[in-house]
Amino acid sequence: MERATTGLREGAEVGWQALLAKYGEAMMRMGQLEQEIGHLKGLLEKKGGRGSEAGEGVEELKQERDAALKSMNEQTQSLRVQVATLQAQLEMTEEKLKLAAEGNYTRMRKRHHRRRWWQLWRL
Repeated sequence: MERATTGLREGAEVGWQALLAKYGEAMMRMGQLEQEIGHLKGLLEKKGGRGSEAGEGVEELKQERDAALKSMNEQTQSLRVQVATLQAQLEMTEEKLKLAAEGNYTRMRKRHHRRRWWQLWRL
């Protein structure tokens, strides 16, 4: 029994570590995007004094910045969904482990061979 609970804990830890690794990568990507925004702001300030050409450049820079921010927001939102899902799975697994340690947990398994609808009379 203890081996089964240890295996479940290790599986949950591996999943949690993978989630944290993805979250770290996303945060690094956000840092890179923030640096790009800073760079674009610098370019915007440099081009600001050139008249009508600067206005066209500003619009292009704004569009690039908006696209970068939109991408960053989408990545952040998808990571939030993943974190929430994995948090729910972790809580469920912890509850199962607690019940298994107490001896109150019974595993539910699906029937592998389902009867066809026309063979229901054979039950």
